[in-house]
Amino acid sequence: MTRVGIIGASGYAGTELVRLLA
Repeated sequence: MTRVGIIGASGYAGTELVRLLA
């Protein structure tokens, strides 16, 4: 997995987490 892929995956997961907590 590329570094960009890892950053994108973690960023997507973070966004989903914020949406769930909001």
